[in-house]
Amino acid sequence: HLPPWDLACYRWIYLVVEIAAVSLEMHVGISGSKISELRLGADPDELEGLLDAHYINAETIIDWQDQARLCCEIPRLRGGPAQLLVGAGYRDSSQIADADPRDIHPEIEAYCQTREGSRANRSGEIPSLTEIGDWIARAQSAKLQQAA
Repeated sequence: HLPPWDLACYRWIYLVVEIAAVSLEMHVGISGSKISELRLGADPDELEGLLDAHYINAETIIDWQDQARLCCEIPRLRGGPAQLLVGAGYRDSSQIADADPRDIHPEIEAYCQTREGSRANRSGEIPSLTEIGDWIARAQSAKLQQAA
């Protein structure tokens, strides 16, 4: 039996994988069975070879894994903010828990100015210091719960 948070995390990952499977199958003909191999502990280099899509490399897979991990470790963190955090170099929930929103904000802002960052920032609005502070507070809470 999985703890309730782990179960929710695995459901989220399953949903992401299913969406990716449909999208990749429609756009480049990659089968859902190959996409089902995307999981947090999988070797990115092996997955790159398995997927065999010229635009999906090991670095992209590592980003996806880190984004999913952040969503699992930080309560109520959604995919969009996880993409922004990873794009800005914040890949670990402990790193986020120990950060100051005034440090993260300009890094996310700079990332959003890039082509990849502007795509990840679907709303077009840079997260506020308050919003980033909420992510940090939830990461701190999760870190304390994990330590207990």
